[in-house]
Amino acid sequence: MLSLKGKKKTMLKVKGKNSKEKSNNHIGKDMICVLSDDILHCIITYLSIDDVFRTSILSKRWINLWKNALHLDFDWTRMNKPLFLNPKFATKQDAIKYAEIVNSILLQHEGNFVSCCFKHFPESLDLGDVKAWVEFVFEREKVSYLSLECKPSIHVANKFFVMTEFKPKAFSNLCSLELTNYQLQNSVLTAFESCENLKILKLRNMFMANSIINGILEKCVGLEKFSLLVSKGFTSLKIENRSLKTLELRWLNVSGIYVNVEELQVLVIDSLICPPKYLRIYSEKLLSFSSACNPSYQGILKTQDILENCSDLFVSLLQLY
Repeated sequence: MLSLKGKKKTMLKVKGKNSKEKSNNHIGKDMICVLSDDILHCIITYLSIDDVFRTSILSKRWINLWKNALHLDFDWTRMNKPLFLNPKFATKQDAIKYAEIVNSILLQHEGNFVSCCFKHFPESLDLGDVKAWVEFVFEREKVSYLSLECKPSIHVANKFFVMTEFKPKAFSNLCSLELTNYQLQNSVLTAFESCENLKILKLRNMFMANSIINGILEKCVGLEKFSLLVSKGFTSLKIENRSLKTLELRWLNVSGIYVNVEELQVLVIDSLICPPKYLRIYSEKLLSFSSACNPSYQGILKTQDILENCSDLFVSLLQLY
């Protein structure tokens, strides 16, 4: 059960040089009560799942408002600590207890999701909970944004958790997808089939082979923003998405990078390890370029290396002056 401590009712009072009649009408009145349900749904959207659930105790009107929230953010790290025996060393039983809470909230929700975030235990993958949650959310049909993050209870360096296998075309209705701390296998490629609607893809701390990362990019033909951060497993990267406008590459170690994107406008490169002669970036419409590096690491590409080996990169920028 989620803790419902610390309930408060916000009261807004009108002050100032108003008439006595106007003052009498507003002093002590709860101004939030005059807001429409649609506005309150938007306010709830920005709350953590704990706070969303707590709103049901504010008044009779609020009891069911949360059940139509457009966004739900499940994050066990932000829940009340008494929920788990020892949050620093969560067990399988903690993952089961967390799943019961998530399941209860999802089943009580009555509206359509627009976006949903799940930060879960590694055990939630083995128990099949992550797959069940995602499939349940996708049944609402209107979900356009999904974020999944596997968060262990203690810090584990260079540890990746095998992503569950989703149904073919599972991500086809999404406009935005974020994945963090997973090892992707070939079976994940079927979930990216028919992903023409996917505009934003962010992959952080991932482990995937060449065939997987390049296969994902080939399937996401409508991608407009792609971020690849602190990821491993692949030796080269090939990006040729025609509609891509923003590309962010940070903390990667590869033997080659080939980017040929005609519509690319924003390029961000940070601390890449790659032989300069195998770095090729072509873009005719680039408007913004950012490059950074950590000099304490050997082999990090410097801005000079990028400029010398990507001579066509700044054609559009030079034409602006």
